Amino acid sequence: MRRATGRGAAVLLPAIVIGVIAAYTAVGWLRRAHEAATHAEPLLFSRELAEHLPLAALVFVVAAAVCAGVVIALRWVARAALASGSGGAPGTLGAAVAWVYARWWRLALVLAVVWAPLLALRWPGAVNPDFALMVTEIAKTRSEFAPGEARPFDVYPIAYSLIPDGELVWSNQHNAFLTLVYGGVAALSGVLFHSYVPGIVLLSGTQALFTLFALGRALQLVGRGVARPGMKAAALALTAAGAMIALWSMDLSKNPLFAAAFVWWLALVIDRALLSRRRWWVAETLVATTVMILSVKFGLYVALAGALLLLLHRAGWRAVALGVLVPVAVLQVALRGLIGVGVVIPDDPTEARVTQLQQVALIAREDPAALTPERRAVIERVFDLDAMVAAYVPETADPVKSSGFEDNGSYRWRTVQPQDWDGFTGVWLQLAAERPDLFVDAFLLKSDKYLDPAADTYPWPPLRTWDWTVSYSLDLSGVNPGGRSALEAGLAAAYASPARYLISPSAWAVLTLLLCAVAVSLRRPGAMTWSLLLALQIGVALLAPLNGSGRYLLGVIYAAGVVFLALGLRPTRPAADDADAGSTALP
Repeated sequence: MRRATGRGAAVLLPAIVIGVIAAYTAVGWLRRAHEAATHAEPLLFSRELAEHLPLAALVFVVAAAVCAGVVIALRWVARAALASGSGGAPGTLGAAVAWVYARWWRLALVLAVVWAPLLALRWPGAVNPDFALMVTEIAKTRSEFAPGEARPFDVYPIAYSLIPDGELVWSNQHNAFLTLVYGGVAALSGVLFHSYVPGIVLLSGTQALFTLFALGRALQLVGRGVARPGMKAAALALTAAGAMIALWSMDLSKNPLFAAAFVWWLALVIDRALLSRRRWWVAETLVATTVMILSVKFGLYVALAGALLLLLHRAGWRAVALGVLVPVAVLQVALRGLIGVGVVIPDDPTEARVTQLQQVALIAREDPAALTPERRAVIERVFDLDAMVAAYVPETADPVKSSGFEDNGSYRWRTVQPQDWDGFTGVWLQLAAERPDLFVDAFLLKSDKYLDPAADTYPWPPLRTWDWTVSYSLDLSGVNPGGRSALEAGLAAAYASPARYLISPSAWAVLTLLLCAVAVSLRRPGAMTWSLLLALQIGVALLAPLNGSGRYLLGVIYAAGVVFLALGLRPTRPAADDADAGSTALP
């Protein structure tokens, strides 16, 4: 029965992946058809599908056929590599690959050399609004804001009922601990140098170096279980081809840091589950897990999912507890404690409800009669429904939750109380049951670009620096302006050509998912483990507040080379190790 189930999953799950990608490709075609026709009415996929059903079905079939062809081709490559074993005596290529993979720093050095032109043009990064607000939260107190000056908890609204008394502005909006690191280093730079620029240079340079280390270490860890030098070389080449990794590595925002830490952590999960019981695994995994959780709030759920999967692999409960669960528990207790004593302002409930808000706003716009007086009364406790409809933008949830420097009146964050949310989810479910077409429309309008390989997305981070002053200026316009301008022009030209697929976030995400489908179809050891961890991040991206933003896909994009390399894994962990699963020495 177990083998039959395994064979069924090996067919069903790749088919689901192909079907989802093909569906998103067809949805993307409907978007482009609507835009090309310059319709006066706003885009609704349900309406477009009814008008163009035969052509949309054809696009779906063609996309599914192309994806299936890619999976078949990659299956052939993987099977050929596995069948050929180690390939006999190593030649020049084999010796070179073995030498590079013997040390993580050699792999990192190769990546650094390949990416050097991009890194030089990008240096020292650019300040984005999120980073500027994080610095503001640490560097300023409430009394230092002039009357009418935008405060961080008004730019990204947090209900006043959640904000404790006091002077601090530090919040969990962008993860409290990362805010403390970014803001603390910038504030210290201001004290020592009367400028934030040295701190920004230090942070962006450190993050780029950490990215190189994390990818080099991840390739080395997984590469220890791969005998075929050709697959190792291809995995390194695939990672190096990810120009977006170099571009994002200096961006001071949460997602690039998470992506680097995640790839390192994913390789450690694979190593523990399939390859070895190394003595330093616990310490290394504890660091990777900590960085992952410090960078993004959903890193907590990725870590918990990984811990569960490791336990299912009988990877040793003590090692998993110390390496993964301990940092999860410590950081969560610390965060809840800081919030409980009023040191950190909690994040607002709207941050977890962006898809709900978009769906309610679209239904209210397209079918006002669905909002009965009773339902309207429930929503009006939290939102001004008319302002919400007026603010609604299909591709981003920021306007409906009133994020930004101008108050559009949609979210009543100044007066809302926690109990005012009672009944909101119930109304949302009632609207979903009555208008499932608009329910799906709103979801797709906010997420369709993530898995459409031909989508017009946001592939690179902000290159123009943001002119923002806290205690000191964050303006980097005088540092390497020529390099950033040249990079911006070159990227724009590349994105307007067929080369766009080399820097398209959605194309890279689709490639990684297809590699996962290949691994599952071949029933490669551990394939379900890393595939589920990557699928979890796809789900997070689809629920993100902005449609098609490359930064929400970075964890999947950074992992492409490691996932390809994992196709060639030959498990080496001795079965006898399972009897010693409780050991913390990890021999």
